Formats: sequence, C-alpha cells, structure tokens
Amino acid sequence: MSRTFECQVNELHISAAILNRFTELGRPQMVAVA
Repeated sequence: MSRTFECQVNELHISAAILNRFTELGRPQMVAVA
C-alpha cells in the first residue's frame, strides 16, 4: 500500500482504468445483423 493518501487515490484510478480496459476487451462485440 502507498503511504500517502494521494498515492493511494492515484493507484485506485490506475487499477480502475486497467479493469475497465480488460472488461472492454473481454466483452463480446455487438454486431448488427440485418
């Protein structure tokens, strides 16, 4: 864990961004079928 609160917040933002990227990659692409 980071010592300062600001570093903890930055780490949370980074980890959240990484998680969001992985969920986007793992989500099946929606393809419109006519």
